[in-house]
Amino acid sequence: MMATARADRFHHVHLPVARFQNGLGRLSFYDYSACAISVITLVSSNFWKVQGPAILFAFILFCMSYVVYSAIRRNIFYKNIILFLFSLVGSIYLALSWFDFLPGEPEFFLQDYVFRMGYFVAAIYPMTAMFYALFCILRKNDMFTMFSYISITGCIVSVVALYLFPPYDGHWLVEGSQISFVDTVYSNVNYTITNITILLLWSVFWIFRNNKALIVMFLLFLSSSASAQMLLFSILALVVWSVNQPAKVVKPIALLIVFGFPFSAILMVVFGQQLGIDPNTIHRAKWWTEALLAMLANGGIGLGFGADSTTDFIVEDRFHMLGKWGQLPIHVIHNDFVYSFYSMGVIGGVLLLLYHFRSLIPSISVDRNINRHLSLIFLTICLTTSVNSAFVSPTIFVGLCFLYGYLQSMSNRTLSS
Repeated sequence: MMATARADRFHHVHLPVARFQNGLGRLSFYDYSACAISVITLVSSNFWKVQGPAILFAFILFCMSYVVYSAIRRNIFYKNIILFLFSLVGSIYLALSWFDFLPGEPEFFLQDYVFRMGYFVAAIYPMTAMFYALFCILRKNDMFTMFSYISITGCIVSVVALYLFPPYDGHWLVEGSQISFVDTVYSNVNYTITNITILLLWSVFWIFRNNKALIVMFLLFLSSSASAQMLLFSILALVVWSVNQPAKVVKPIALLIVFGFPFSAILMVVFGQQLGIDPNTIHRAKWWTEALLAMLANGGIGLGFGADSTTDFIVEDRFHMLGKWGQLPIHVIHNDFVYSFYSMGVIGGVLLLLYHFRSLIPSISVDRNINRHLSLIFLTICLTTSVNSAFVSPTIFVGLCFLYGYLQSMSNRTLSS
């Protein structure tokens, strides 16, 4: 009974100072370090133009050490057989791709890009486990609100630093550089859902979860963005906070997102020109469609990592360009569900779907606004993985693992301490 009551104690936006102090006393230096390193890693990813692989590798090592520490010191164990199998199967495909043992004939294959395009299969489990352990200890100490304020502060500092010190790798500046400070701030919600955006959205919607007026004001700000992703996110958030039982609508909406985009892509490829759809949209639809067709053509086995099966002339031109695109010789599909089927075959794609709809989909909470927060986070994951190369890009992938850990730490099915 006590454990159940503790699991659902989040009722107020602002917790008393005394409770903060009591919670702080229960955290160790290692826990504080995990909070700080997590926020710093998430908000600094826009600066990873040269040192990105080394930073990510160092963060993965820290995640592994914190997982071991949490198991020994806190008795917190992250166990998810579906995600483990996804990681295991992906690791096997990494090896098969490196030695070029997979059937099928992709349009392009570069061995040097096998690990660049498939590193996430080895990183996803330890990173998710670390965030899971961190959220478990923060949850036990009622410290989500304080962590939210720290996270928002980190986001603000990152935006200021991005404006003052735009990263440059010798070839090109990051998007959002060489513009006004206001535009720099706005650019974080004007392109795609990245690590810093994920952290900001999680924190703001947690703090505002009991205040619909503030949520509406924040949604108005997001909906003024030119980003189609942010507009769709705003609609999803409005729906979640408008219904009385969000847990009952989240699954059909998520299914519509995950399966609706590939289905729409097929329709656009077939009927796009007749309907007058924008050519750039049709190009992306062709990437998804050709990836699925290539996977089916090799018997559903998958073509592995470092492979590309698009025949789009725009992509072919990028192979001969210098500068920014010249550093990305392997094309990315911009849909991780499609990409998992393409690279890891039917088994990899099905495992990813099972993980989302068996392990991540939120269960009903006593607190309705907590339930809304969980539902929105789950839909954010579905949206981000459906319209971005989130797994391939570390500037999104770390944030996804952050959300994976949060959802599972709030689920009684996985909370083991």
